[in-house]
Amino acid sequence: MARRATLAETDSAPKSIKMLHAFIVISLIAVAALYVVLCPRFNYALYRPLLFHPVSLLGSDINEVPDVAGVTGESVTFKNPVGNSLYGWFYQKSGARYTVLLSHGNGGNVTYRQDTAAVLLDSGASVLIYDYRGYGNSEGLPTVDGICDDAVSAYDYLANVRGVTSDRMVLYGESLGCAVTTNLSTRRKCAGIILQSGFASLTQIAAEMFPVLAIYPGRLLADPPLNNLSIVKEQHPPLLIVHGHQDEVVPFSHAVAVFQAASEPKQMLELPSCGHNDISVSAIPEFRRALTDFFGSLSHATAHSIAPSEHNAGIRQGS
Repeated sequence: MARRATLAETDSAPKSIKMLHAFIVISLIAVAALYVVLCPRFNYALYRPLLFHPVSLLGSDINEVPDVAGVTGESVTFKNPVGNSLYGWFYQKSGARYTVLLSHGNGGNVTYRQDTAAVLLDSGASVLIYDYRGYGNSEGLPTVDGICDDAVSAYDYLANVRGVTSDRMVLYGESLGCAVTTNLSTRRKCAGIILQSGFASLTQIAAEMFPVLAIYPGRLLADPPLNNLSIVKEQHPPLLIVHGHQDEVVPFSHAVAVFQAASEPKQMLELPSCGHNDISVSAIPEFRRALTDFFGSLSHATAHSIAPSEHNAGIRQGS
């Protein structure tokens, strides 16, 4: 009898181990499933409100395009790859050598960028401001890959409809639009790149704002990963980075990291008194001067020097 009890106990041991093993496996599968379900790349419904803050256009905004910096505006529409109609404002400045394609940040719509358009126009360039899918009067819902495709469609509109050649095209990004712009620069040729108030990478800024997202690598956070730093490390056209020291959304350290990592030619306009959204209104003389000189430098292989202003704004130069 004693031997039988021992055998029973011996038989129960493997069962307990098997149950523990099954519990561990099931738990790991559940954690993995939860990780995937909550992954930003696959759960747009959960994360779209965190990343995108579109504002629709009212009828008056659609029908009445304002003149900016003395240049008459024109409403334009074009299609993206999935057939959404995208809306924008085009300002053709007489005698302009360059046309700036402006990809804006994650909030608002084209009407919020009139001050930026004014400085660009005053600097001697024509400007196209457009809204991503789901913004303003553009159809659809925004996604990371979608807004990057929208930028390609805007570029192709300028090239195919307006006849702007790549050597006359300057890509301009604002905040989130910086990542859209650098992505576009890997897909289409351009004369120059301007990055205003941009982050080093979406992975880094997301982890800073929402630490829990640090568990997701770039490709699981978004695809494309929206990594400005990694793109500007490679060969690129002349690059101008513009950033305010007081930026409360994207810390100035992001601009420094991107500038230091970027290959030549490069320069950075530092604006000590500016934040995230006020560069086009709080530092107009410095900003306009930097833009004018940048446009003038695009025929040269390396960046040129711009002296600091009386407000202590100045340009960092590459080596």
